Amino acid sequence: MFTAAYLRVSTADQSTDNQLGELQQRGFSPTAVFKDEAVSGKTPALERPDFAAMVATLERLNGSTAKRVVTTKVDRLGRDAGDILATVKRLQEVGAEVIVTQLGGVDLTSPTGKLVLTTLAAVAEMERAAEEDALMFCYQVLPLRSHFQPCFARKHIVLPQHVCWGGESPTVWC
Repeated sequence: MFTAAYLRVSTADQSTDNQLGELQQRGFSPTAVFKDEAVSGKTPALERPDFAAMVATLERLNGSTAKRVVTTKVDRLGRDAGDILATVKRLQEVGAEVIVTQLGGVDLTSPTGKLVLTTLAAVAEMERAAEEDALMFCYQVLPLRSHFQPCFARKHIVLPQHVCWGGESPTVWC
């Protein structure tokens, strides 16, 4: 079976090594590894260089060859529900199963997998929107509070649930 591992990270200071390690730890021996580094999950999958190369590779394989794409999490495929669903549909059209290790090996092209995928794709989109809302909260609302000092030292988004109002000044975990 031809196994394509798809890995993606959003920023240049992140690494795909942990994703590949997780796939190998779960027993997958990829035939080919496709990495999109410093590419946002908001970018449609087919517009990502290595994802497009992976689809082209899968298309070139003989129809008698079993094919699968493995990745660690649904959000590696994208952060927009419509795009994730279209991506899995495109992979199914080229004859590939889509396995996400976080989901315990469910094939996302199966009826059960499609149910799970539809739900999780919507959750991934909601998480992205929540992160954007939290960022706006941090930039617009929190600085107006005289005793608040934001902590953006590690370039992480500070989510509102990480702001703890203990005593007179907040503790911000970032």
